[in-house]
Amino acid sequence: MFCAICVVYSIPLNGKWRGKRYLRDDDYTVIMLYDVNGYVAGIQTAISTSSTYPPSSLRPPFVDDGSRSVLTAYFTEPSKICTTGRTAEEFAALGTGTNLYIQNGTTPESSILIPSTLSEAQQSAWSEGRCIPYMGIHFYYNLTFDMSCDQLFPVVILYNKGQLNAFAWLFTSVFQDKRNEVSPKKVYPFFISPVPKCMNTYDFLTTQHVYLTDDITLNKC
Repeated sequence: MFCAICVVYSIPLNGKWRGKRYLRDDDYTVIMLYDVNGYVAGIQTAISTSSTYPPSSLRPPFVDDGSRSVLTAYFTEPSKICTTGRTAEEFAALGTGTNLYIQNGTTPESSILIPSTLSEAQQSAWSEGRCIPYMGIHFYYNLTFDMSCDQLFPVVILYNKGQLNAFAWLFTSVFQDKRNEVSPKKVYPFFISPVPKCMNTYDFLTTQHVYLTDDITLNKC
């Protein structure tokens, strides 16, 4: 990473997150987290608090950070990021991470471990949606037809060949950015099932996909 165009923030051990934060060109849509040894440990996205999204019912998993609301995902055990970190051997053997954790409170200890296999997800509170080639089978947390969209969890998890292979941030608002994807209402049924009736009031959704594999063309459904 060429840090002449990066900003680095160190987070105290008792802070709201774990790791050193890196962002590029003042772009808060992607914030990378690194452990005490310099290995990638997580990723964040941030939304200006001047937006009407997220609603208070989604704070957390959104956590306020000055003028922004932040979502955080970790690729390794959060408690180790600022203490022991990972070794060179562990990083060489395991790559970016071993698990996916989504922070669901104001401290990293409140993070939830995402099911690593399709069968585990199918037996959990995550609701199975549609499969899209080059993405995977989409799962949404506690999704129901009659739910309030203020309760729509802003994380989607995806599976391919029985394994967790990606996740996505999901917002019921429009955030135009080169790293975000804005989807019109007509395509909701292609990846959400059932489509909650409250989503009829939203003409667009914003998503940002984060892949946990090297080659998305292998995601064939």
